[in-house]
Amino acid sequence: MRGLTITGIPEIDRALAKLDAKLQKKTIKKAVRSALRPLEDEIVRRFPKDSGETAKQIKVRAGNKSRTAINVDVKSKDDNYIAKFLEFGTKNADGSVRIAARPTFRPVFDTMRESASKAAQAEILAEVERANNK
Repeated sequence: MRGLTITGIPEIDRALAKLDAKLQKKTIKKAVRSALRPLEDEIVRRFPKDSGETAKQIKVRAGNKSRTAINVDVKSKDDNYIAKFLEFGTKNADGSVRIAARPTFRPVFDTMRESASKAAQAEILAEVERANNK
């Protein structure tokens, strides 16, 4: 599994059914962004720092658009290759290691996956309640 997927929770499905499609997406995005903030904070805290500029660019961002899914990621800016080099490492043309991998994103995600899932579910229900009360 590449990411965190939340599907088929009857309580959330019933609550979302009361909202129109556009408001459902907006509500879910807001809730998931909020639930991913602790992951963002932990990644930034653990990220190797030289000047600290790369760590400052790590944020919760909207992911690829899809008709069937809402994607929200914790990632560095797309044009910031330094974070990718540090996460995965690099090799020279002869296969020798140039920059050793120092993974940060994956270990944090692996340790915080369950808590992020539960937080996202709770946030979605809370956001739906707020939307229904408006």
